[in-house]
Amino acid sequence: MKNIFKIFDNMLIKAEMIVDDNVILPSNITSIKSFAFSNCEELISITLPNNIVEIGEYAFHNCKNLKSIIFSDKITIINTGVFSNCPSLLSITLPNNITKIGKIAFWKCLNLTSVEFKDNVIEIDNYAFSGCSSLKSMIIPRTVCVIGKGSFYMCPNVKYKLPISSNIFIIWSLKLMRNRTNWKITSIGNCHNLLRLITAFTHEPKRTINYECFGEY
Repeated sequence: MKNIFKIFDNMLIKAEMIVDDNVILPSNITSIKSFAFSNCEELISITLPNNIVEIGEYAFHNCKNLKSIIFSDKITIINTGVFSNCPSLLSITLPNNITKIGKIAFWKCLNLTSVEFKDNVIEIDNYAFSGCSSLKSMIIPRTVCVIGKGSFYMCPNVKYKLPISSNIFIIWSLKLMRNRTNWKITSIGNCHNLLRLITAFTHEPKRTINYECFGEY
């Protein structure tokens, strides 16, 4: 037996049968359509060929045994819900050209402990990592301009948020943050071990941290 994929015009439409623990997709595929692997409980790990430029919404939603993925460097966006409810994912290293992490992209990845960002990330959209209850630490690069509503909601083990910059200053109080020019903020909660927030925005272009980005407070 072998893996069976429905492919049209270099687009992977649907994974119809998975028999290998580690799936390596055909090199001619350039995109994975929405829901292509959703609910595929046989999938444990997958390697994406470098020709892939797009992963559709909810492509790996509810892949409950998916533990690892190797990305194509040509992908620029992690779309809405791509890895939502993948509770076996342990860690993620994002490819170099990612600029946006979409809504609920990693929602309820319950065993995800770490995410490695590259310096091109600009936006972390609403609820991107909400419900990642094992997430402990994360380095948010200085390129990030927008952190959306509920992005880290219900991440009770997160201890640090560290945007890196030559102009770092430390914010100890949410009230101070609310008064800072050009910031749309209010927002750390249900992150019971969060000790400090280091920001990189003193002399940078306008940044937005949306209210409730870390949940209730």
